[in-house]
Parts: sequence; C-alpha cells; structure tokens
Amino acid sequence: MYYVVDDKLKDWVMGSAAKKWRDFKSELKTLYFDDKTDEELQVVPDNRVSPTDWEELVAFWKSERGKKRSQQGKQNRKEMELLHTSGSKSHARVSHEMHMKNGYPPHRHEVFMETQKCKKTGAPSSVAAANMFKKIENMENERPELLEKTIQQGGLFSHVTTKERNGYVRCKGLGPSAASLGMLGTRKLKSTKLQMAEEEAK
Repeated sequence: MYYVVDDKLKDWVMGSAAKKWRDFKSELKTLYFDDKTDEELQVVPDNRVSPTDWEELVAFWKSERGKKRSQQGKQNRKEMELLHTSGSKSHARVSHEMHMKNGYPPHRHEVFMETQKCKKTGAPSSVAAANMFKKIENMENERPELLEKTIQQGGLFSHVTTKERNGYVRCKGLGPSAASLGMLGTRKLKSTKLQMAEEEAK
C-alpha cells in the first residue's frame, strides 16, 4: 500500500504510475466500454476495479467532457509522425546501452537516430524520421560547434526540434523535465507531470 521513495526518484515514480494508470484506463475503455450496452456497463468487468471507480469511469466516458477528451486524443495520435520505435526499450535504456558500448554519454540526436532507424537496414523508419535525419546532418555540417555543447548549453538536437512539452524532454526517457535538466530558458519548478500525478492521487 505504501512505499518510501527517494526525492530524486519521486518525479519518475509518479510519472510512471500516472502513465500506467492512463494506459490501464485506456485498456478498460477499449475492452469493456466501447460498443457496450447500458446493461452490460453495469457489471464491473475487472476485479482490479472497485464498483465505485467503475461507475465513475463509465460516467466520465459518457459525459461530454469525456467524449471531447477522447476525440482530442484520437486526433493527436493521428497527427503524430514520430512514433516510439525501440519496442519495450525506453530512451533512457537505449542511451545507457549506447554509453556502455561507445564509452561516452550519447547526445540526444544520437539517441534519436538510434531509436528511429530500422533495425535490419539501418535506414530511417519513416518519412518523418528521414526528414529529421537530414536536419541533423545539415546542422552538424553548418554548426559543428553544437556537437560540443551539453543539453544545458543548447546542444544540436535543441536546434532541430520544437520546444519541449511541459514535464517531458525528447530522448531522455520518463522523468526528466526541461527545468530539472537545467535547459536554457527554463526555471527549476516542479514538473507539470508531477503536479498532475500528485493532484490525481489526492
């Protein structure tokens, strides 16, 4: 029921728990809500869900707010061009393996290219990935000094991508936020992800 978590890990643990909870709710909705009758929805389909929680979930999914959020989520997924292509491996794990293999911590653009290439051919996994590979290559040629800069100093990858989302940094895995990493133009505040997870836990 309770765990003691070091403060350094709290952001990651809460973010991970929040993601697992979202994924679990999504699975419940797909399996036991979509295309079901009102009568079928009265039965709690999974023994990991209490009757009260199930009732609240069904009520939310039926509400206008729930329908709007679902529609927005579907639209966002359709617009995503760069998908996670490293299977069950997180970016953090890929980065660690690259560090062990090459003897130095990889830059974000190197992690990106490693996770966005076809394992068999080594070619970019999609048109969007190919475009990003080209941007990275051009930036390497035009501004080679960026290869020496850290993420805090505004390394190369920061110059070929859009601004990071709140509470998430591309190619760094679950947990680190732009502020916690000390990236340029950020202040070290509690991440939005952690704030949301703590609010949900209340």
